[in-house]
Amino acid sequence: MDAWGEMMKNQEILNYIDNKLIDNVFNFCIGRTKDNYEAQELCSDIIYALVKTAHTEGEITDLYPWIWQVAGNTWLEFMKHKKQHQEVFCECDSEKLLALVPAKDEDISYRLLEKVYRQIAFLTRTYREVMIQYYIDGLTTADIARIQNTTETNVRQKLLWARGKVKNGVKDMEQINGRPLVFYEMNYIIWGYGRPEWGEPRKVGIRTLSKHIIWLCRNKPMGAAGIAEQLNVPTAYIEEELEVLTGGTNGEYGLLRRTGNGRYAINFILLSETAMKKAAQLYIGQMPKVSRSFCDNVERILAERYFADYEEPSRPFSVFGHVAADGTRCAGGDRICPMNEEQRLYEVSDRFPKKCFEEKAQETAKQLDALIRRSVPKHLLGEWRFVCKLAKMQVFESVEGTPAGQGILTPPVDGIFSKACCTRVV
Repeated sequence: MDAWGEMMKNQEILNYIDNKLIDNVFNFCIGRTKDNYEAQELCSDIIYALVKTAHTEGEITDLYPWIWQVAGNTWLEFMKHKKQHQEVFCECDSEKLLALVPAKDEDISYRLLEKVYRQIAFLTRTYREVMIQYYIDGLTTADIARIQNTTETNVRQKLLWARGKVKNGVKDMEQINGRPLVFYEMNYIIWGYGRPEWGEPRKVGIRTLSKHIIWLCRNKPMGAAGIAEQLNVPTAYIEEELEVLTGGTNGEYGLLRRTGNGRYAINFILLSETAMKKAAQLYIGQMPKVSRSFCDNVERILAERYFADYEEPSRPFSVFGHVAADGTRCAGGDRICPMNEEQRLYEVSDRFPKKCFEEKAQETAKQLDALIRRSVPKHLLGEWRFVCKLAKMQVFESVEGTPAGQGILTPPVDGIFSKACCTRVV
């Protein structure tokens, strides 16, 4: 295909980027660099510049002269940044390099190396492995491509992106280097419902790092790099923690789920402290009308009117919880199923009609629906009943714990057997 003297659109450049052209570009680079590593890097930069142009609007006359003009400009830019590149990357033994550095500059060199290594640690696994294999292990792009079962072009693109990320990161580190790696206290109260022997995901979520990762993934799916940046923790540690949190204890049910594109989202209902209080108050505000019948009616209305189109999960065991008030409770408590406690709370009022307090139940259901949709990610709306369980459990704690202090119950004046055994304070 002859491209001399022809006018063509930029997009047509891709038709001429083949193995023969890449070999010619590589030979051009060999004569202008000190070794194969630099030649491969320069060749990658030139091909990238050609591909980048091919994705823009415009036209080109005389393709091949233009290609070599791009190659020459890219080489000049490469040489311009070579000094800076050598300051960032050490291609020989670091101890030998430091031996050549004046004593007064030793600390600066060590700090520079630390910054580089730290930035490499903040890369995601795919890019981190390529950087280590190329710059530390000394493998060629062909070797890396063979090990990773991919193409050299793919490897070069990863190196190009990773180099830019590291260089920019080293420049920016002075601004964030002093940021302390200290997590504020964050505790959750997480309940279990069902058969925990099937798989108990709470056991993998007790570490401080785990809790902060869970909270970051609560509002929107996040990737390892984004989490690492937020928490100022190397991506390698975040990736390991994500694997643990996703797999749980049985490999099937974890506190996080994969959503695609390397992102993770929360995999259980976790209400904020504010949402938990609001949900509980919707029931507590109905005392003493709150009974098993009342709560059943609220859930029936929610199921029929608000969540009929959502499929509820079918699994042997589920967890759900909320943020602990004042950081006083830890994640993964010992209480497994609250149903026995609910039975104790409601057994007195089991004889109410099925649709007792229907109007109030309709109002409560409407408010709960609005709260659930504000507080629960869309992918977890099928588990809406757990919000109701959390709210009812809070009612139990209020009644069981300090009813007089809550203003819900008052002690009978004439003793426990008086007619005014339980009355609501007006």
